[in-house]
Amino acid sequence: MLTHNVHQVDLYVVLTACGRWVGSLLDGFCWTRTGERQATRMRTRYLKAVLRQEVGYFDLNMTNTAEVVTGIANDCFTIQEVPTLITRGVTFIGTCIAAFLILWRLAIVFFPFLCAAASYFNIWKSFTMSCKEGYGGLE
Repeated sequence: MLTHNVHQVDLYVVLTACGRWVGSLLDGFCWTRTGERQATRMRTRYLKAVLRQEVGYFDLNMTNTAEVVTGIANDCFTIQEVPTLITRGVTFIGTCIAAFLILWRLAIVFFPFLCAAASYFNIWKSFTMSCKEGYGGLE
């Protein structure tokens, strides 16, 4: 009886892993295509907006053309990272919900460690951002 339950749980784990694998492939493919389209559209609109400016704008605000290209590239990179953040956030919240639904006692025991890890990563992020600012905002 026990081995039957173990085999059944093993099957559930394997099926869940296969489903997650297929979902990750679809997620990466769809979000990558969407991000690339949004970035292309954003580059086009940004370039049109820059070209509509008067010549005096470039004398005051832009010292060289590299600033324009760098600004466009950085903004597009930021836009392409948003779906990854959304996907990771939803996966984290869904995992926490599943943990509380399946084994709520173990999830309650694990939750303080999760909070400690989140605060550690927040501290680490602020440290790396301060180091980045210390080096003059190098990326």
